[in-house]
Amino acid sequence: MLSEKLDTLRPAALVIDNDASSRKLMGVILEREGFSSTLAANAAQALEHVETLPQPPSLIISDIFLGETNGVDVVARIRPRWPEAAVLFTSGFSEAALKDRGWVLNEPFIEKPVCIRRLRALLAQVRARSAEPLPLSA
Repeated sequence: MLSEKLDTLRPAALVIDNDASSRKLMGVILEREGFSSTLAANAAQALEHVETLPQPPSLIISDIFLGETNGVDVVARIRPRWPEAAVLFTSGFSEAALKDRGWVLNEPFIEKPVCIRRLRALLAQVRARSAEPLPLSA
């Protein structure tokens, strides 16, 4: 119970990746960088987590290719629930290869295998943004 309460003090992340090793590695990196992480192996699990997470995520990380669907569509379904969440897409394909296949991403992208330095920089931006005080309502 105490660990659950402490987790709500850390920024949360939802990771969606059908590759178990990539998903677990991302979870470990996020935990080391001060995030609590929830891992989903597919779109159905991600959508289940939308209903059950104890706090809104500051970050949604999704692989582009999820087998039965794609990460862009899954994030589009999740985004209305958490419009403030930052999004980071990943893929084993390079950004250039994705563009050649017709994919145009409007969110940050990081190629697998993940460059830890680049990921840390992106996570620091998300953490800084989530630490900003909420505006007071008039």
